Amino acid sequence: MVDRATQDSRDADARSLFVALVAERDGHDFAAAAVTAGAPVILSSRPPEELVGLADGTAVVVVADTAAALSALGAAARDRLEGRAEVFGITGSVGKTTTKDLLAAVLATDRRT
Repeated sequence: MVDRATQDSRDADARSLFVALVAERDGHDFAAAAVTAGAPVILSSRPPEELVGLADGTAVVVVADTAAALSALGAAARDRLEGRAEVFGITGSVGKTTTKDLLAAVLATDRRT
């Protein structure tokens, strides 16, 4: 069962959906490493020729835009939590991690975080 998504093949494991995002580097170049690490599902925007023969038992889902597909998966996951979880967004260029840690500590006094 897949219970998380990652775009970093170094974080991929048997419970990961590997998403081949194209940013500074092309995530498709790391799909084989994700499969080797055990990722059972690859989300790709092109048929992954480098996985031929390597991806036995691995599901490859080809979509037009992996970023849009990942966004849709995230939205669906959030919808499943509707009414059962509070979501906080922390933005800015400085202090996000510290703010997140402080908020988690405060909320943990009477909620599951």
